[in-house]
Amino acid sequence: MLKDFQGLAEWSVQEYSILPWRNNRSLYTTLVSEIMLQQTTVGTVLNRYSDFIQQFPDLKSLAEATEEELRIAWQGLGYYRRAANLHKASKAISKSGFAECEDTLKSIPGIGPYTASAIIAIGHDKPALAVDGNLKRVLSRYFLIDTPYEKGLDDDIRALKELKEFSKVLSSIGPRKVNEALMDLGRTVCRVKNPLCLTCPLAKNCQALKKGNQEELPVRLKKPTKLIPLKLIRYICLEDGKLLFYKKEKGEWLENQWELPTAIFECDDEKLKQYPKINIKKPSSKAVKTGITKYKIENFPVSSCKTEILENIPSYEKREIKFFDLNELPLISTASEKVLRKLKIL
Repeated sequence: MLKDFQGLAEWSVQEYSILPWRNNRSLYTTLVSEIMLQQTTVGTVLNRYSDFIQQFPDLKSLAEATEEELRIAWQGLGYYRRAANLHKASKAISKSGFAECEDTLKSIPGIGPYTASAIIAIGHDKPALAVDGNLKRVLSRYFLIDTPYEKGLDDDIRALKELKEFSKVLSSIGPRKVNEALMDLGRTVCRVKNPLCLTCPLAKNCQALKKGNQEELPVRLKKPTKLIPLKLIRYICLEDGKLLFYKKEKGEWLENQWELPTAIFECDDEKLKQYPKINIKKPSSKAVKTGITKYKIENFPVSSCKTEILENIPSYEKREIKFFDLNELPLISTASEKVLRKLKIL
């Protein structure tokens, strides 16, 4: 087992040591990067991490940031609740310091079980497993653990560090390197579907591969929710270098963020009230794909003017709409940013 994981760690260092949050690693950068990496991709975080650290180089600067400063710095990372959790955690830890006990860390506002274990394993480099989807997938396959996701798989994965052989892996290689390597493997090789077993550093002794049921693990009792297709018009109103947005209201997705004027032109969910509905033909523009909650979204950008938008969506007369200079944008929704980048407006 030790030889397997030594090979895995060497592969990880060779392939992914260039990730900026792994250079000059500190407890603070571990906190920031691990919260950033939740519910998003490495590529997305790569685009934002360095600028964020430059703006907020330490706990004190982050703790003292205003909510608006943080919103703007977080732009493009999505799921703003994570930024709010990071802000809460930075304020608490700047007073108390980084505890070396998972239970103590979990008691801090904004820090959950995963972040707590990541701080111990990756930040402190002490024995722990930062159990995310990647670790659950890799380790349930390697050790052939058939405990269902919903029936205690997290606990069974964490308990592996108590096994004599695996404890030796953590102590010999180092918890940080082991956790990072497992994350890398799950993200790129040991995938949910069509895992690349022939190139996997752990293939030789992977119990699921030997049995041939690797795609059946980890076991899930509940079938994944089928995503609902949602087709949206995203109006692009650009005048004199300024772009039109509307502000999201309380109770809506992405509350208080700004978004391109938006309307639904096709959706099977009659209960969806997040956007006004309009009756038009499918636009000829190429869709930009995004998603939120249970919806699989196709965003169709359409050039327009303010007058036409208000004619098509009369309800926007009652909303806060405003032109912003492209060089001084507020916190805009991730979907809006993605559409604008695809159009090379940003």
